[in-house]
Amino acid sequence: MDSSNNLVFDIQLSQKDYSYLIIQHQRKTIIAGFLFYFLVFFLVVLGVNQFQLDIDIVLVGFIGGIVISLIISLVSYFLLIFQSNRTFRSDKLLQSNQTYTISNLGIEIESISGKGLISWNDIFKVVESKLIIAIYIGRNRALILPKEDINTKRIDGINILKEYITNYVPKNKVKLV
Repeated sequence: MDSSNNLVFDIQLSQKDYSYLIIQHQRKTIIAGFLFYFLVFFLVVLGVNQFQLDIDIVLVGFIGGIVISLIISLVSYFLLIFQSNRTFRSDKLLQSNQTYTISNLGIEIESISGKGLISWNDIFKVVESKLIIAIYIGRNRALILPKEDINTKRIDGINILKEYITNYVPKNKVKLV
């Protein structure tokens, strides 16, 4: 790709964008927790009743397990949202305007703290969801690119970004919709 096709856009993350990434990132953990607590509750109910497979005991274990797991999962979900909102509000750099330039060299980011270039080789993985494209530069660290912001200066911004990603990031690291 030639430099005339560089993609430049500005992003100022919202609290909603940040929370959305955190929930997407932790989704599997919440689901695994739900299944774990369900199984533990179900087995405890069966164990207390010497593993008798009486229909009443099984129903209590099954329904109780679902209810307890759902409550714990919802509490975990809301605590995650609460914590992500606190983190976002306390991080002024996260809230500041950032200018992204996507080129064949990588992703250049300019913010109030300075300017940096992330080489395509340094990208851990790329994940696209309904609202964002998350470019992970580590297991728990990502650039959050809201799709609506990518297309502000160019109508085809998302397509150009996806083209760069598919050309420069190994396919096993990319999950685009």
